[in-house]
Amino acid sequence: MRPLLQGGARQAWDLCRLCEERRLVSPPGPGANLCCDCAGVPPLARCKGCGAEERLYWHSLCARCALAERARQLLTGPAGSMSERLVPVYE
Repeated sequence: MRPLLQGGARQAWDLCRLCEERRLVSPPGPGANLCCDCAGVPPLARCKGCGAEERLYWHSLCARCALAERARQLLTGPAGSMSERLVPVYE
């Protein structure tokens, strides 16, 4: 089963018929064959961190960006900087 996006639309990944990139295709349903850019419609979900069309988990971030931001928050001290010893853990 594919994950649901906003409004109950199912996430469908396939090759776009026009640009031939593997992207979310629209319109939702079995006849989907164009990415949102080629179809001229706004994306259902786009990460504000990296711009990827992914399911959004936290503050409009995909799983990768949300994890990186949360790790940065946890490893950063009260002064707002990260200890040099913790930089390799973050990276």
